[in-house]
Amino acid sequence: MTSNCIVVLAFLGIVLLTQSCRVSGALPGNNKPKPATVFIPNEDSTFWANRIYFKVKPDFKTEITPRSVQQHEQLVSLKRIFTSFGVSSLNQPFKMLSGTSMVDVYEITFDSKIGGADQLIAQIGRLPYILYAEKIPIRKYFYQPNDQKFSQQYALSLIQAPDAWTLSHGDHNIRVAIVDNALLTDHEDMMPNLWINPGEISGNGFDDDSNGKIDDIHGWDAADGNGDVNLPLGWTDPIKSHGTHCAGIAGASTDNTFGIASIGFNNKLVFIKTTMDSGYPGAPTHGMQGVAEAIAYGVDVISISWGGTDKIQTEQDLFNLAYQQGIIVVAAAGNSNMELRHYPAAYDHVIAVASTDQNDVRSPLSNFGSWVDVSAPGTAILSTLATGVSDYGVQDGTSMACPLVAGLAGLMKAKNPALTPDQILYCLKNSADNIEVLNPTYAGKLGAGRINAKNALECCLSGSVQASFSINNPLETNELLSAVNTSTNPSGTSYTWLLDGTVVSAPPASFAQTGIYTLELQANYGNCTFGQEQVIHVMGNNDISFAKKSDEYICDVLPSRSGGYLVGSVAGNPAQKTIQKLDHEGNPEWIWSTPPVPLPPYFTGYGGEIFNYFERGYFATAEDDDGTVVIAIPSYESSTSTHYITAFKLDGTTGQFIWQREFRVSTGYQFAFPFFLQIRWIYPRGKRFAVQQDVYDENRRRRQPVVEPLLQLDRAHTNKGVHPNG
Repeated sequence: MTSNCIVVLAFLGIVLLTQSCRVSGALPGNNKPKPATVFIPNEDSTFWANRIYFKVKPDFKTEITPRSVQQHEQLVSLKRIFTSFGVSSLNQPFKMLSGTSMVDVYEITFDSKIGGADQLIAQIGRLPYILYAEKIPIRKYFYQPNDQKFSQQYALSLIQAPDAWTLSHGDHNIRVAIVDNALLTDHEDMMPNLWINPGEISGNGFDDDSNGKIDDIHGWDAADGNGDVNLPLGWTDPIKSHGTHCAGIAGASTDNTFGIASIGFNNKLVFIKTTMDSGYPGAPTHGMQGVAEAIAYGVDVISISWGGTDKIQTEQDLFNLAYQQGIIVVAAAGNSNMELRHYPAAYDHVIAVASTDQNDVRSPLSNFGSWVDVSAPGTAILSTLATGVSDYGVQDGTSMACPLVAGLAGLMKAKNPALTPDQILYCLKNSADNIEVLNPTYAGKLGAGRINAKNALECCLSGSVQASFSINNPLETNELLSAVNTSTNPSGTSYTWLLDGTVVSAPPASFAQTGIYTLELQANYGNCTFGQEQVIHVMGNNDISFAKKSDEYICDVLPSRSGGYLVGSVAGNPAQKTIQKLDHEGNPEWIWSTPPVPLPPYFTGYGGEIFNYFERGYFATAEDDDGTVVIAIPSYESSTSTHYITAFKLDGTTGQFIWQREFRVSTGYQFAFPFFLQIRWIYPRGKRFAVQQDVYDENRRRRQPVVEPLLQLDRAHTNKGVHPNG
């Protein structure tokens, strides 16, 4: 049973038709298919108001479908939420990535007039089988219209592409995916280099290669769900050429006596269409589904010339998957003339590209920042247009710089198919031309420099070289550091150690000060350098604790062994506590909230209340050597007047819940004072830990340490019996 739904967008101040969809089956509360809510975002909208993602936990085996939501006992609460928010569509946007955790992600469309996305996320996020729920960012193509005409391709000469072509003409077995609005497939300079699916017979209406797609000859239309990646006849806006222009830069046919040349030369292009035929060509409504399709095709490189300022976990998971499969992802930094991070370019495992002009000066609208990896020419770039099969024209933007880098990455893979994404990035950065003297205001903010194709290809010749080393980590102050070079490289390879970016003759023997240090080993071979970095955490002792805090209600801020910080806090309802894992710049990697835990009573033993409402909600946090996170919470059972400790353990990488246990506090201590609690590792660290508290000295009116821990646990949460009455 299906129905059509229409969604209207106001993009950049223009009201445009951008999405239609299908709903499979009837959803809760619907006797018949219900059209999706019409949504018209404001100009400054950054998230869809009527669409969200949610992801179920890996151990949740019930498939969530319109039918199962109605019938399965486990999904009664989800059905109730769907009904109350007028949910009209449910789908798995990344189902093409079977066998990976991305199939655990669901997308729903709901009636935003009934309730907002934040409310819906809060309710879904409380369900025990939900890993997370989050809003979906609105993305846009990074394109600036320009009607200037040029008859030469300065960019290829500037990056020394002709010299690079003496080393490689590309390879038809290397596939570069252009994930963009649409393509003019019969353009004269496109056809020779378009990938042709060898397992599919064009136009027969069958899925000949059994990949779930019918007639996917040159790629796939992720927006309309078919094999036609061509732009529709109804598009009139100049941005309709965006995808065709980007494709030409990365892989137009070269050395064919007409048209333009491309950096990719003979590499093949796979095109993934991300905008619906009925939509506005400037809105990639199915951009991430397009990325997923490219991953499913197993391409070598993905080029993304669109994005926005919002970061979400689902998208980072998608790029993590691409990285794990050895796929190089390149994305445009954006055209907002700002330092603010743009995504997907700023995600981990994505190469962020800024734009420069003919003189190696930053393009006026190009974004910049420490998060940019490299720059490439993006001003006045000549390439193919979708206005006619023999049409060419000039366009500007990081959208144009991005496929130039993606095409170069493909050329590098053609020269050395064994190169990993890390090695490609390392070669691109270490072979780039330094342009800081021409951009003094943007020093360190245009990446490693402007790409140099010749140097990058020469770097590929030594692509089998790698740097690797092992260390003991974390360390105590003055504990001996063991750093062992484990690299296996050809004869003639030299090595360089760097500590926090400064060359040192050898790794330090130890660290006298606590802190976070970065140790790097570089392997130098020929004209190229490959490196590996590891972060070292130096701690003062074996204690991870906290004392009473002021009214900001922050319980703990701890450096994480995997980088970044763990922040524990209480707010609003201190019976519920929140742990956040932040990266070094304060961006959340995961957030986990405890289920409500009963608060200890007010303490009034010395003539009046001395602990306020929020102070009773404080708790202790620590991180184990294996990366897991332990939380200890003072709790209270009012019916029996019993104090006890509730302990939780989480996966430090994902924030996923592992176990929960309750333990009684020794009867010798009447109050589990929340902010006197600490977690102490029992040496050797990582094997066992103790939850310990200080008590309030009645005479001196100050806290005194308890001589013995309240309880001991091993990693598997077995009580070791210091006070085994829990």
